[in-house]
Order: sequence, then C-alpha cells, then structure tokens
Amino acid sequence: MSRNQWMRRHLPNMWFARRAVRRFMPGETATEALDAAAKFKETGTAVLFTRLGETLTGIDDGDQTATDYKTLLSEAASRGLSAEVSVKLTQLGFDLDRERSMDHMRMLAEAARESTVWIDMEGSDYTEATIAFYEELKQTHPNTGLCLQAYLHRTQVDIQRLLPIAPRVRLVKGAYAEPATIATRRARKWTPSTTTSA
Repeated sequence: MSRNQWMRRHLPNMWFARRAVRRFMPGETATEALDAAAKFKETGTAVLFTRLGETLTGIDDGDQTATDYKTLLSEAASRGLSAEVSVKLTQLGFDLDRERSMDHMRMLAEAARESTVWIDMEGSDYTEATIAFYEELKQTHPNTGLCLQAYLHRTQVDIQRLLPIAPRVRLVKGAYAEPATIATRRARKWTPSTTTSA
C-alpha cells in the first residue's frame, strides 16, 4: 500500500483512516503536531516528531527538511514541550550527499540540546550504511540515537556491535516488506520456559 500512489493521495483523506491513526499521527503540519503535543504536556508525556515520506527531488529538499526539523525543535522548546525528533537520513539527502546529511544531523543534535535526535531506520538496503553513519555521528554528538528493526535477523549482532559506543537504541517493529532470508516474516509466539532446580 505504501508504494501505491493512488492510496498515498487518497487514503489520508478518508474518515476511517484519519480516525484510525489520530492518536499516533494527529496532524499533517508542524502546527498541528505541536498543538497535539501541548495536550500531552499536562500529563508529562513526552512526544516524538517525525515527518513521513522518503522521496527527494533534489538536495535542496534535504536542506529544507533539516531547517524544518530545527524550527520544530525550537518551537517545541519555546512551548516547554518534552519532545524528540526521528529523522530518515534519505530525507536529508543521504543518497545524494552523505557529508551534507551528516552536517544536517549534527546541526539538529546541537539544536536539540539535551533531548535525543533519532535516526530512523529505513529498508534493509540502508541498514549497514545507517549504522556506520550513526557510529560516526555518536562520536561527537552523544544525544543521538538509532532505531533498529527488531525483525531483522542481524539486529542482535548490530546491538552487540554498537555497545562499545554506549548507543541510544530504539527497537521498532519495522514497516518494510523484507525477504525471509534476512527477516522474520511472522511474529513468534512467546511461551514461557520451564526449568527445574534440584
């Protein structure tokens, strides 16, 4: 569905779709997101802002995305909100200019001050490059974190790899259709182990 252009254009406007996602995606603009986050302030609930979509038409789009996230962080701080952002590297122009996207992430980490700036994990084609990017970024900006997809077979090894740099890791279910050779395709049913002691 995410790759169907008709669905992308029309589904967000259908009442049942808007109702289904309202709790997690309360709006499509920064103002709507900030207004929704302000309601959580009363309960002390932290919020995470993210912009959906991954397609750029040029490097200028990546520059604008970085600026928009920086503005969002500034607005959240001015409202006294406990807020973090989670950014897809491809939105910052990672495919077009890796170093420029690194500069953007460093700028956002500095703008966030004490809160965490998360790197969203994308499809498995980006996993290795994203982890290497994070390893470099974390050296200078400790308030950065990385999302890892729990259903990829490699994730446990990736966490072990990152432990020496004291990572901030957020495990996510993962929203990409990956082949069974690299990912668990069906949720495993958990059963408690039984042990006996002498």
